[in-house]
Amino acid sequence: NQLVQHFTRAAVSIPNIDKRIAIQFGAGAIIGAAIGSQFVTNVTEEIFKILLGCFILFVLLLPRLTIKIPKIPAEWPIIGAFTSAVGLFIGNTGVFMSPFYLNRGLKKEQLVATKSACQVAVHSTKIIAFVMLGFTLGPYLLLVVLMAIASFAGSYLSKKILGKLSEE
Repeated sequence: NQLVQHFTRAAVSIPNIDKRIAIQFGAGAIIGAAIGSQFVTNVTEEIFKILLGCFILFVLLLPRLTIKIPKIPAEWPIIGAFTSAVGLFIGNTGVFMSPFYLNRGLKKEQLVATKSACQVAVHSTKIIAFVMLGFTLGPYLLLVVLMAIASFAGSYLSKKILGKLSEE
């Protein structure tokens, strides 16, 4: 569902995607999924619970943090690799990614489109990694198609609404 949602959001906003960010992030996502997939099947339930708990605490505390994340050299491949690797364990990493897009000079349409394109990279690499680890998608194909249709409609409508919002 997340892949389809972000894909449709990016697809209806292609001209607004910052291609430099998306390509660099995507390259990092491939590396992160390759590295993370080497560990995901070896994580015990106890370690998984600790990782999940830490991530939930981080997400809860994140809005209270007022630090401005500085730009660093090669930041997008690093962010892509880390996000993709963590995504194999946690699932939804959008909240983690959001602060990196702020203060980068992106207009609201660019921010939404670029972040969606990067999320496509994360979710695509996760799916590929899980399939390579033996997960089968076949039984869920009809559900995926129905979610894709609903997601495209939602993305189209949200793009229309976003155009009417101010930059603030």
